[in-house]
Amino acid sequence: MDGTTNNADTRMGTMATIKCGWCGTSGHASEMGPGIRPAYRAGLPYHLPTIQSAFTCDNCDRLVIGSYFGIEYPGFSTDEVIGPDDIEEFWRRNPPTKWSPEYVQGQQYADVPEHIASAAGEAHKNASVGSNMSAILMARTVLEATAKDKDVTSGSLYQKIDALAEKELIRRSTQSAAHVIRDFGNDMAHGDISKLVDPEDAEALLTLMDLVLHEIYQMTATTDALKAKFAARKKPEDRQN
Repeated sequence: MDGTTNNADTRMGTMATIKCGWCGTSGHASEMGPGIRPAYRAGLPYHLPTIQSAFTCDNCDRLVIGSYFGIEYPGFSTDEVIGPDDIEEFWRRNPPTKWSPEYVQGQQYADVPEHIASAAGEAHKNASVGSNMSAILMARTVLEATAKDKDVTSGSLYQKIDALAEKELIRRSTQSAAHVIRDFGNDMAHGDISKLVDPEDAEALLTLMDLVLHEIYQMTATTDALKAKFAARKKPEDRQN
């Protein structure tokens, strides 16, 4: 015996559905126990969970903390370590409402320059954790960086978007979409934030951002690749027919 313990030997009977913050897999996490009900202490800047326990992701075996924020108080004393039978029964009735670490969803962008793809992915990550203003600001940054990458560097962002359309890098409908991103992004950048942004608005703006990237980079790359494949299928004398 080397003194190590396999997680499968220590898991308890309760499983919960999880989107793992480590590996990103949607699946199950198994309770490692025990459960703890934290006590409130004055000055804490956050709301405490009713119950929390250690779990492991069944896919990657990494440790995660499952917390329940809810109205059912099972009668345990605060800071009490709750035994296996009681905590298993609690988790059967009340699945965790929050996981730590939390899964942060990004986005992959084939054929987009790395620095722009990274910024666009960060915008989606911000939105996935509710940082909607940050997501919109990053979407605006993506427009600025895209214009610069296409040698459109003079004037305001308004003028740069119009220049992209004049160079036929984006269609008129996509030009309009880019201006909507600019409008919202300008509010965030200039401090006009008295009215909160809805998550649905942030997601819609990121969809428009993705449209801009698809049209400028991805659609062009796909078209060029297909042209090359088609050319390879033809004999030289057939290519003009």
